Amino acid sequence: RYAAPIPKSEFEPPMSHMLIDDLKGQIARGQAIAIVGAGVSMGATGRAEAASWDGLLKLGIARCEGVGRPRPPDGWGDSMRELQSKGEYLLVAQAVEDRLGAPKGGEWTRWLRESVGALQAIDDDRHKAVLNALRDLGIPIATTNYDDLLERATGRPAVTWRDRSRVERVLRGDEEAILHLHGHW
Repeated sequence: RYAAPIPKSEFEPPMSHMLIDDLKGQIARGQAIAIVGAGVSMGATGRAEAASWDGLLKLGIARCEGVGRPRPPDGWGDSMRELQSKGEYLLVAQAVEDRLGAPKGGEWTRWLRESVGALQAIDDDRHKAVLNALRDLGIPIATTNYDDLLERATGRPAVTWRDRSRVERVLRGDEEAILHLHGHW
C-alpha cells in the first residue's frame, strides 16, 4: 500500500490572520511583554560561546581549572563536563560559582565581565534584526540572559528580579528597562 506524501503545508496549520491582528492590537495597547532567551543573544553575536548557557558553563569550567580557589582537584573539570553532558547545568553552575567566589569574589566578577559581559552584537542588519525589532515594539522586555545586548540596543537600563518595586513598574509599563529574570552580569 502506498500513500502519497502529504505536503508540508498540510502538517502546519496556517497562521490565522485574526490571531496576528489580535497580537498586533495587544502590542499597540501595551498589553504584551516580550520574554526572550539565549536564542536572541546567540543570533545577535553569531553564536558566541558565552551567549549560550552550555557555552557559558564550558567557559566557567575552564576558568575554574585555571584560577579557581581552592584549586580544583585533578579530574574536577572532567567531572563537571560529564555532569554538563548529562544536563546537570545547575550543579555545574553552582560548582563554578563556588570555585570563582560568587557572588562578590574578584575572579567571579572578572570572569562574568570577560565572558558574558563582553558579548557584542555583530554590527550588521542581519545580526541586529531581532534586537532592533524588540526595541521597536515599545513593550516591556524580559530576558533569561545575563548579558546586556538588549540594554545596548534599546538604551534601557537593566533591572533584576531582586528589585521587586522596579520589576512591578517595568511590568506595568511605568518604567522602561530590561527585566533580567535570572540575573545580570
